Amino acid sequence: MKTIASSNELGIHAKAALTAVLRQVSTIEIKGIEERMTPDLSRQSEFVVQVRVLGRNKTLACKVTPTGESRAVRKALREFEADAARFPGEAIPVIIAPYMPPESRELCVESRTAFVDFEDNARMILGDIFIAKRSLPRREHVAVALPQVPPLAVPVRKFAPARVAAVAVDYGLPAINAA
Repeated sequence: MKTIASSNELGIHAKAALTAVLRQVSTIEIKGIEERMTPDLSRQSEFVVQVRVLGRNKTLACKVTPTGESRAVRKALREFEADAARFPGEAIPVIIAPYMPPESRELCVESRTAFVDFEDNARMILGDIFIAKRSLPRREHVAVALPQVPPLAVPVRKFAPARVAAVAVDYGLPAINAA
């Protein structure tokens, strides 16, 4: 799996993944994205997205985790609880990661937190709009060697083409000479 080197690059990919999901719904309009400075450098990077959904303004409070492992998701959920006062109004929490395994997705569902990953998995409830996307499960590519099959020793019989009988029908039309 390709790793993303810097947190800046991770943030760029996170914003791109989120906006790609939001733009797939015609009733959602992205108004703006604002980078937030975290009070503690050990915390995940975060940003706020202002959207308009069916004529109503919504705020998405997004935290980006370098991995989607359950411990990173739990940490982000604790940070959302601690930071509730820092986000305007009733902000919708969103966790964004390169990949969210099923157990991490389940943690988000149980805590009513939206999530998006770079592998096209997403789940969000934005007022009257419900977004759910799921990619195919990850599979490791395994090369399979097929056994060699010897050529058939049975003689192949060739068939003669079928004989076609020509039937002439006279419709009483004048003959056309093809020459």
